[in-house]
Amino acid sequence: YFMVQLVGHFGPLHSSAGWIAHQWMTLSFMPAVGISVAVTAVVGKCMGMRRPDLARQRAFLGMKLALIYMGSCAVAFVVFRHAMIRLFVDENTAPADAEFVVSLGAKMLIAAATFQLFDAIAMTLSGALRGAGDTVVPGIVTVVLSWTCIVLGGNLLVRYAPSLESVGPWIAASSYIACLCVFFLVRFVSGRWMRIDLLKQGPSPVAGH
Repeated sequence: YFMVQLVGHFGPLHSSAGWIAHQWMTLSFMPAVGISVAVTAVVGKCMGMRRPDLARQRAFLGMKLALIYMGSCAVAFVVFRHAMIRLFVDENTAPADAEFVVSLGAKMLIAAATFQLFDAIAMTLSGALRGAGDTVVPGIVTVVLSWTCIVLGGNLLVRYAPSLESVGPWIAASSYIACLCVFFLVRFVSGRWMRIDLLKQGPSPVAGH
């Protein structure tokens, strides 16, 4: 919906720039998704050992790794934004169209760079909460924020701030990631997940295992 209805609303050149920026964004967040999955497994194992303190340490370690990687991507998005977009523009494209796509895609990469660190925190801590068994509230909040920020906010920017053109939906997406980051960070730091008993009063872990 974001790429086809919101960004694509402004025409094929905007869609082209958006999809190019999206491909680079995929390169930035997919390794962080892998870290999130690893954190889910490690936190679940630590909770099974009845070591929420260790689970907390491992979650923050995963978050630091994601922050380093995605922070580096954010820097690259800003410094090399024009070259990164131009790499995907076909050489047979009309010069005026090519320059428009490069200029627009560069703005989108800047928008993507603004939420890289927020995304790293959100993805890692969502994986940690999932590993601890805290899934219902985070799931509901994720759905609510995605509909309010991306769908509603994106449509409002398209309608009432048309001068932003297709960059408007990217601003809406940035706000979604930022809000999601704040929620996951507050929920994780609150420590409620540390009181969840995944074993349901099962037998205590054997000493030494």
